[in-house]
Amino acid sequence: MNFKATKEELLQANIDIDDKIVRVSGGGYVGVLSAISDFDDELTGSAHCIEYIRRTIMCHADVSVYAATWIADSHEKPNKDLISGGERECVNWDVIDTWSRSRALKKKVYKVKPGPFEKDLHPSESDVS
Repeated sequence: MNFKATKEELLQANIDIDDKIVRVSGGGYVGVLSAISDFDDELTGSAHCIEYIRRTIMCHADVSVYAATWIADSHEKPNKDLISGGERECVNWDVIDTWSRSRALKKKVYKVKPGPFEKDLHPSESDVS
């Protein structure tokens, strides 16, 4: 989800703020939570989502040890399940969702400020001479 991020939040996330970081009208920056909840946003798409899921699994893999256990006769399907004695701590999704929605960059409310590659805003060398 896209939200209005502050300079302090980006710095805390170890993001160097330069002229390539996307700014929004009214101050602030486009922040994007890595947790995906809405798929209809202009900055997300199925390829982006699949890549995010792939990176998340690889970078934050659950390395808990599981054991196979019989749950039925060996000729039945399914006949095995996995069990683990490990503990897993999940985030409180409602808190994250509420926080991000309270700061969501809503279409037609915020405008993205032009970036450093906008040709109309930066005169070319031939225009300057």
